[in-house]
Amino acid sequence: MDPLELPKELDANIRVFHGKIERMESDFAHVTLQSPGGEELLGKCRRTILDENGIGEGDRFELTLARKNGTLKYEIKKVTRGVVSAEECQKLWDRFADLND
Repeated sequence: MDPLELPKELDANIRVFHGKIERMESDFAHVTLQSPGGEELLGKCRRTILDENGIGEGDRFELTLARKNGTLKYEIKKVTRGVVSAEECQKLWDRFADLND
Protein backbone atom coordinates (compact mmCIF):
# COMPACT_ATOMS: atom_id res chain seq x y z
CA MET A 1 0.00 0.00 0.00
CA ASP A 2 1.29 3.46 -0.88
CA PRO A 3 2.13 5.68 2.11
CA LEU A 4 -0.05 8.40 0.61
CA GLU A 5 -3.41 7.91 -1.02
CA LEU A 6 -2.61 9.77 -4.22
CA PRO A 7 -3.97 9.46 -7.75
CA LYS A 8 -2.47 6.51 -9.62
CA GLU A 9 -1.44 8.75 -12.52
CA LEU A 10 1.65 9.69 -10.50
CA ASP A 11 3.65 7.15 -12.46
CA ALA A 12 6.51 9.53 -13.22
CA ASN A 13 9.99 8.51 -12.16
CA ILE A 14 10.39 11.32 -9.61
CA ARG A 15 7.93 13.94 -8.39
CA VAL A 16 8.59 16.55 -5.70
CA PHE A 17 5.71 18.14 -3.81
CA HIS A 18 5.51 20.87 -1.22
CA GLY A 19 2.95 19.92 1.38
CA LYS A 20 1.14 21.14 4.43
CA ILE A 21 -0.64 19.24 7.18
CA GLU A 22 -4.17 20.60 7.28
CA ARG A 23 -5.64 18.44 10.03
CA MET A 24 -4.52 15.48 12.11
CA GLU A 25 -6.80 12.55 12.92
CA SER A 26 -6.02 9.59 15.17
CA ASP A 27 -4.58 7.37 12.40
CA PHE A 28 -4.00 9.75 9.50
CA ALA A 29 -3.64 13.38 8.49
CA HIS A 30 -5.29 15.43 5.78
CA VAL A 31 -2.59 16.95 3.59
CA THR A 32 -2.42 19.44 0.75
CA LEU A 33 0.33 18.88 -1.81
CA GLN A 34 1.46 21.32 -4.46
CA SER A 35 3.45 20.17 -7.47
CA PRO A 36 6.15 22.27 -9.16
CA GLY A 37 3.62 22.85 -11.96
CA GLY A 38 1.19 24.41 -9.48
CA GLU A 39 -1.41 21.65 -9.35
CA GLU A 40 -2.88 21.10 -5.90
CA LEU A 41 -3.73 17.66 -4.57
CA LEU A 42 -5.61 16.79 -1.42
CA GLY A 43 -4.87 13.49 0.23
CA LYS A 44 -4.37 11.48 3.38
CA CYS A 45 -1.13 10.31 4.95
CA ARG A 46 -0.65 7.78 7.72
CA ARG A 47 0.09 9.64 10.91
CA THR A 48 2.94 7.29 11.87
CA ILE A 49 4.94 8.45 8.83
CA LEU A 50 4.54 12.07 9.88
CA ASP A 51 5.27 11.38 13.56
CA GLU A 52 8.48 9.55 12.62
CA ASN A 53 9.63 12.66 10.74
CA GLY A 54 8.62 15.21 13.40
CA ILE A 55 5.84 16.67 11.25
CA GLY A 56 2.66 17.89 12.94
CA GLU A 57 -0.49 19.86 12.28
CA GLY A 58 0.20 23.10 10.41
CA ASP A 59 3.75 22.04 9.49
CA ARG A 60 5.08 22.24 5.97
CA PHE A 61 7.09 19.45 4.38
CA GLU A 62 8.72 18.34 1.16
CA LEU A 63 7.72 14.99 -0.30
CA THR A 64 9.80 13.27 -2.96
CA LEU A 65 8.14 10.32 -4.67
CA ALA A 66 9.91 7.89 -6.97
CA ARG A 67 8.18 4.98 -8.67
CA LYS A 68 10.49 2.31 -10.02
CA ASN A 69 9.41 -1.07 -11.33
CA GLY A 70 5.95 -0.54 -9.84
CA THR A 71 7.28 0.17 -6.34
CA LEU A 72 6.73 3.53 -4.72
CA LYS A 73 9.59 4.96 -2.69
CA TYR A 74 9.33 8.21 -0.81
CA GLU A 75 11.29 10.66 1.26
CA ILE A 76 9.55 13.17 3.47
CA LYS A 77 11.24 15.97 5.37
CA LYS A 78 9.95 18.82 7.45
CA VAL A 79 10.53 22.32 6.13
CA THR A 80 11.68 24.44 9.00
CA ARG A 81 10.44 27.97 9.27
CA GLY A 82 13.05 30.65 8.98
CA VAL A 83 13.60 33.33 11.57
CA VAL A 84 13.73 36.94 10.43
CA SER A 85 16.13 39.11 12.38
CA ALA A 86 15.10 42.55 13.68
CA GLU A 87 17.40 44.13 11.08
CA GLU A 88 15.85 42.15 8.20
CA CYS A 89 12.38 42.99 9.48
CA GLN A 90 13.19 46.70 9.52
CA LYS A 91 14.51 46.52 5.94
CA LEU A 92 11.22 44.96 4.87
CA TRP A 93 9.21 47.67 6.60
CA ASP A 94 11.35 50.32 4.95
CA ARG A 95 10.76 48.76 1.53
CA PHE A 96 7.00 48.69 2.13
CA ALA A 97 7.09 52.32 3.23
CA ASP A 98 8.94 53.23 0.02
CA LEU A 99 6.21 51.52 -2.04
CA ASN A 100 3.53 53.66 -0.41
CA ASP A 101 5.33 56.96 -1.10
